[in-house]
Amino acid sequence: MNRLNEVKPRTASIFEARYERLYTLGKGNFGKVYLVEDRKTRQQYAVKVVDKKTFKSGDQRQHALREQTICETFAAGLNHKNIVRVYDVLTENDFIYVVMEYIEGGELFDKIKQSKGLAEPTARRWFREIIEAVDYIHDHNIVHRDLKPENVLIDKTQRIRICDFGFGNVVKERHEVLSTYCGSPFYAAPEMVTATPYRGPPVDLWSCGVILFAMLTGSLPFQGDEMPQLFQKISRGQYTIPPYVTRDASDLIQRLLCRDARDRITAKDCLLHPWLMPPTMTRCSLLASSQLTLSSRFTNFSSRKKVNTFSEGSSLTFTTTIVESKTNRNMTIPLIEDVSLPSIPL
Repeated sequence: MNRLNEVKPRTASIFEARYERLYTLGKGNFGKVYLVEDRKTRQQYAVKVVDKKTFKSGDQRQHALREQTICETFAAGLNHKNIVRVYDVLTENDFIYVVMEYIEGGELFDKIKQSKGLAEPTARRWFREIIEAVDYIHDHNIVHRDLKPENVLIDKTQRIRICDFGFGNVVKERHEVLSTYCGSPFYAAPEMVTATPYRGPPVDLWSCGVILFAMLTGSLPFQGDEMPQLFQKISRGQYTIPPYVTRDASDLIQRLLCRDARDRITAKDCLLHPWLMPPTMTRCSLLASSQLTLSSRFTNFSSRKKVNTFSEGSSLTFTTTIVESKTNRNMTIPLIEDVSLPSIPL
């Protein structure tokens, strides 16, 4: 006991000696995010502090270990202009400290909610940045598995920054099959909600499809009064694209929200889609500038709500909210509203 008392102050002081905590930015299941300042340079950072004492199961420990591994991978040299940068990962006693750049701006969720959908040029620019970031992590065998507007930040220069790899994983190869079912129900792919072994990249692209739908319409494509109903609609691919969404945008949504993961568009092919073409380039010139071609397998927010993530493990329990509009009960595609559902096992 005396030895523990001797060691703890020494190791705990490593982080505290380097950084001064200013205030709390947010709280999660396993810890908090703080705004801190480097005592020497006065540079400000966001630090996620994970308390390992809060882990109640081996699954939760594995969850934290995966996130730590991904953050260490980014800190070791991975860097993309549309991903929140990780500078350092420290482990001291019962805590893991992830030191990240501090992004002042806000969430994509808030932008969608405030505007009830985005203008198409803005949606196109931001969505392309999202896909560029997703393509980058997939190229480095990293999958996110919890892409949603709440995990997409917009910095002061109006640039997209993807964050929160808490459900991410490093895979040995792109075709590696995963069996951990996690993420946020409204953005979950059919293979997730049916508990089918899956590949990571297609799951991320499905979530991107839901994000694009929300960006263009201010609503979500799938909804249900109860979780089984929601999951049934997702697994069947039951959604309606409003007629005001342009043809090319609708086509991209359909390629992203393809039920069969094998036929779902990849990030690289997505960047070649006509809707995401830079305005100064024709489709022909864009295709000519790349060795990639589109796959021949393609087939034809009223009030504030945060989407909760679902638990990990073979027996999953979910707590989330439903999608509904109080003022537009008859809308085919409802807006986001705060209504809690009971926990329902998958």
